[in-house]
Amino acid sequence: MSTTSWIVFGVLAWLVFVAVVEGVVLPRLRGQLQGGTDPLTGLLALVVRVYVRLVHRVSVEGAEHVPARVPPEGLVIVANHGAGVDPLLLQAVCPFHIRWMMLSEMMIAPLDWFWRRERIIAVDQNGRDLAGAREAIRHLKASGVLGIFPEGGIARPRGVVLPFMSGVGLLVARSHAAVLLTWIHSTPETPTAWGSLVRPSRSRVRFVGLMRFEHRSDAAEVAAALRQRLVEVSGWMPVDHALAVETVAPTATASSEAQD
Repeated sequence: MSTTSWIVFGVLAWLVFVAVVEGVVLPRLRGQLQGGTDPLTGLLALVVRVYVRLVHRVSVEGAEHVPARVPPEGLVIVANHGAGVDPLLLQAVCPFHIRWMMLSEMMIAPLDWFWRRERIIAVDQNGRDLAGAREAIRHLKASGVLGIFPEGGIARPRGVVLPFMSGVGLLVARSHAAVLLTWIHSTPETPTAWGSLVRPSRSRVRFVGLMRFEHRSDAAEVAAALRQRLVEVSGWMPVDHALAVETVAPTATASSEAQD
């Protein structure tokens, strides 16, 4: 084959490759998640799903409670928190992009690019910085999906439910968003949150139900109702104080003073 023929062949092969990427690969990546329209978000979602399936062999109960589309009023995914892998488990089994709230002091600098890309909402542990709460409410009112672990960190020992911070009730009451209550269990039990990312498990995610609180404006009341329902479903012991909490993953600490 002559040099000219090789050049023509190479150009045609490149055009076919570009056409396949543009016409097949990118649309499929964009369609991986509702609310995640760029290909990289779709690729990350695909990688997370494969990882969760292979390493944690996650199983799901109550999938019928997960809405096919994000409700117009927005959606808050509320779950207990037992391991650092919890956010990945939830993202892997949900059809929409979840935007997480996370303690600002746990957002380590080497991953700044990731926090920005995923639009993680940084919150202050003492609740003095209201910017995170305001951004979360704006996101929900734009029909977004928000992920919150209202216990404020990883509960120790296993099998207990810590008090829910009133910040979750504030966000629900102010935004009138629907709440998808979730119980996560059988996750890896490791000394650190990061350790759960590499230890295999047979994790379980149970979607308890889709709840609405349109007529409740008291943040503490909403938080207490969510916690009580989780206690009933899990059979775990409610405790009135943090026995040992490792605050290294997304959480909810929004101040009740936040304004729209």
